[in-house]
Amino acid sequence: MAVILNATGHTSMELAHDLVAVENVLETALARVRALRAT
Repeated sequence: MAVILNATGHTSMELAHDLVAVENVLETALARVRALRAT
């Protein structure tokens, strides 16, 4: 984690925000996949 922070120059707050954004994208993708499988 520290290596990633050093490499990107992101603070822990920014990294947490980025992770939340990625999680939201993944949840949306999973919801779409489930909807497709349900049909």
